[in-house]
Amino acid sequence: MRHQVRAVVGGFAEGSGGRAATFGSLLLGLWDGPNLRFIGAVGSGFDDRALTAIHQALLEIVTDASPFDPPVQYPGRLHWVTPGIVVNVEFKEWTKENHLRAPVFKGVELAEPSEVTWENEGP
Repeated sequence: MRHQVRAVVGGFAEGSGGRAATFGSLLLGLWDGPNLRFIGAVGSGFDDRALTAIHQALLEIVTDASPFDPPVQYPGRLHWVTPGIVVNVEFKEWTKENHLRAPVFKGVELAEPSEVTWENEGP
């Protein structure tokens, strides 16, 4: 059984190889009170059009500081963004660390990021 979650994009990992011009994965979070809580990264499910469009949107909201609290532990070269994009993700289950297992990007949602909360979307 697969599950769906809405999540806020708080950053992205640089792409390599065929994705060097866009991104490798999106860093996702849910608002938990005033903090954006990291729930994992999604790197699959994107077609070329989505990669290009989302990357262009991300470049417009890049920021120097991570919006995540506590800090993110994720490999690669990371870039932070102002949390303003909401995505739909399908996933297998929540891990014991409360991260998404086997997430797949399903689309961008026009939603108010502040409404995408741990209380509403979390396990």
